[in-house]
Amino acid sequence: MKATQTFYILIWANKAKATHEGSPIKDLFVFSCYTGLAYVDVMKLAPQNLAIGIDGESWIITHRQKTEESVKVSLLSVALEIVQK
Repeated sequence: MKATQTFYILIWANKAKATHEGSPIKDLFVFSCYTGLAYVDVMKLAPQNLAIGIDGESWIITHRQKTEESVKVSLLSVALEIVQK
């Protein structure tokens, strides 16, 4: 993905965050944008996929469905807010 595409997605995600507060669909979209996980990967997350890293920050540890690759994703503050809802 090009940097400009990523930039526009983040702008759109921030606009979505500012509107439709409390919408689960909006939360799912914004969470996907901030973690880089696909819809199918987000839907199979469970509490055991959350961990505290050696840096003291929250991380998601899971496997991508499409590629079966193990991934470790740092949770940014916006994504962490959504998890804590």
